Amino acid sequence: MEKTPPETETIIKLDSTIQSQSSKAYDILEGMLVSLELKPGTIFTESEVSKLIGLGRTPVREALLRLALEKLVIAIPRRGFQVTSANVREQLLVLEVRRPLDRFMATRAARRANEEERATFIRIGEGMKRAEEEGEELAFLRLDKEFNELLSIASHNPFARDAIGPLNTLSRRFWMANRTAERGSLIQTIEMHIAIIEAIVKGDETSAWKAADVLTDYNEAFARETVLLDF
Repeated sequence: MEKTPPETETIIKLDSTIQSQSSKAYDILEGMLVSLELKPGTIFTESEVSKLIGLGRTPVREALLRLALEKLVIAIPRRGFQVTSANVREQLLVLEVRRPLDRFMATRAARRANEEERATFIRIGEGMKRAEEEGEELAFLRLDKEFNELLSIASHNPFARDAIGPLNTLSRRFWMANRTAERGSLIQTIEMHIAIIEAIVKGDETSAWKAADVLTDYNEAFARETVLLDF
């Protein structure tokens, strides 16, 4: 077996480093967008973002292009990028696609999740209960992201996983942008997530399907209450 030339090894390591930094930039920016630290309508350049998060322009550019594909930002020629709005019409379209995907993910996770994945679901559920008791919205958002990612993994279907990821992010941002003291109850939201978790842990596909539908119904009602819209 031929040995890899030193210059090739250097290129491979460099590519790996850039990819790692790109993923890091994506995670940071996604979190800032969902938490509304970067508010809808904000315009910024690659250079400004690079300074803000302390990463190079190349990984930042790759992260922004990925976020643009996921409709969280849009590219503006000669100006940079702009954070997209979190409007009701688009959220209802997102939920229209999410409903069958969420059903699929929940039932397949109930059927296919291994012991380690089920144990992780239990840990996430316990964390959500603590977030509920302490009224920690940001802690819940982090756990919700972890829940969605685990649900995708536990379904053991990479195609469904790729399809639903951006939709989950858009939904989390919409909830953060529109919840108030009277709307978007943290307690109610967490209880619905825990119902899905319990069904998956038990391997109960029917209950997982129903619990996923209950959460989608809630998200749809929440969106419609945000503004009167004949959709």
